Amino acid sequence: MNIKQKGVALVQVLLISAVLSLLAIQFSFTSRDQIQIAQGMNERVEAELRAYTLLNEMIFSALASEYRELSKVPQSLSFLLGRQDEYFTLVVGEEEMVSYRDITGMLSIRYPEHPMFSPLLKKLGYDDQSILEIKEYLRDSQDKDLLSDNGVEPTENIHGALYPNRPFQTKTEAFLYLSPWPLLQEQLGKNIHHYANYELNLTAASKELVAAYYGESLSEKLEQIQDDPVERENVMTALMSKEFSREVITTFPSPYKTMAVEIERSEVLWRETIDVRLSGLSSPPFYIIGRDNN
Repeated sequence: MNIKQKGVALVQVLLISAVLSLLAIQFSFTSRDQIQIAQGMNERVEAELRAYTLLNEMIFSALASEYRELSKVPQSLSFLLGRQDEYFTLVVGEEEMVSYRDITGMLSIRYPEHPMFSPLLKKLGYDDQSILEIKEYLRDSQDKDLLSDNGVEPTENIHGALYPNRPFQTKTEAFLYLSPWPLLQEQLGKNIHHYANYELNLTAASKELVAAYYGESLSEKLEQIQDDPVERENVMTALMSKEFSREVITTFPSPYKTMAVEIERSEVLWRETIDVRLSGLSSPPFYIIGRDNN
């Protein structure tokens, strides 16, 4: 083999080596990406399973009546049983947070004529004319067909939304129909809900909702006695007996609860909320009536 042939062979070897090196580098990148994808999927599955665990623990804690005699009640959630009337958030771990609330601590958009509804809208910044429009819109959207002056109900409102002529079925549907009023839309799941519960449980209502009707002073007082449920209920009962009928305001917890969990991992943020109707000793002991996750 002459010198020229040796040079060609060397170039070929170098080219083949370069190609193999590029393939090895690409394989390394591909393997790294696949490992990251697998780790992300694993974290997502772990977060989902952990969320189900925490939600089930909250349901179990809510159903148990004598938790001190039940050794299997999770320690971190055991005090839920003494605070079923209140809204609060509990940090379970560095990356986990749960919240629990009586649904009747919120106002139902099914009944915009509730005496607490207008004060909430006013506190949100809506003027009197807007409040009338919102309340009329919520009534017309959910009631059966109501004829206008010319004998026909329009198929859609001034914002182009169709009238379902029935109560909103899901939180997603309610969120869609509240889109003309973003400030009110943000209250869904916070101070309003879409279920057909007319009563408002004052002991489970948020500080903002109480302040909307009674003013900041009462709200601050209730916050001061937050850890004294007896005194809190006494104050609320006194207010209720003076201003509202039993059908409007209550201090008794309902079987309808909303429970939420938020779990954060390095690559995953899992949020899930369920609405539950507790059935006590009947079978099944509870029904999930609403679920929202992302």
